[in-house]
Amino acid sequence: MELQLIRQFGNRPLLETFGIPAILDNMFPSLLFTLLVMASIVISAAIFMWFLFYVVFWSNLKGAPFVPSEKDRIRTMIELAEIRAGTVCYDLGSGNGAILFEAAQKGADARGIEINPFLAWHTRRRAKKMNIANVSVTHANFRDVPLYDADVVFLYLWPHTNASLREKLSSELKPGSLIISNSFIIKGMMPERIENSVYRYRMI
Repeated sequence: MELQLIRQFGNRPLLETFGIPAILDNMFPSLLFTLLVMASIVISAAIFMWFLFYVVFWSNLKGAPFVPSEKDRIRTMIELAEIRAGTVCYDLGSGNGAILFEAAQKGADARGIEINPFLAWHTRRRAKKMNIANVSVTHANFRDVPLYDADVVFLYLWPHTNASLREKLSSELKPGSLIISNSFIIKGMMPERIENSVYRYRMI
């Protein structure tokens, strides 16, 4: 079979054998490389747009966009939370996990709820890398996660999102539980303490 092919086509370039000019045969590796680069760019752009959709649009629709809390605000939130060893803390919309790690350093069982899968993965990866066992993140809508065992709930959400959570918080949190809200009040609830634009509410 090979001998017959050699007799029929001789030593002509492969693409020319099938009616494609020799110049294209020489260009084929470059064309293939260009196509692979273009495919990589398209795939990367698609991944970036998916990430952007989750970070900017989907998270915003479900609660608030990811905006890291300032370090001094985090310190205030942790101080107002009165964390002791074993305190169960939830961060609704935990973002990059900054509050969770600070709470964990105080001995809390720090649990994040994050709808963005990339941010949830990032926090889990960071906790594993730092060998911190008392930080965990659930990829979910925080409205669907029960909070009956919470001692502290951290919020950094839009005012209307805080207001929409009031019924859930009132019905699920046990007496004495604390709600710590960065920057925004919870409409219909009276804070017991305000410091550095952080609002603390205590369930009765």
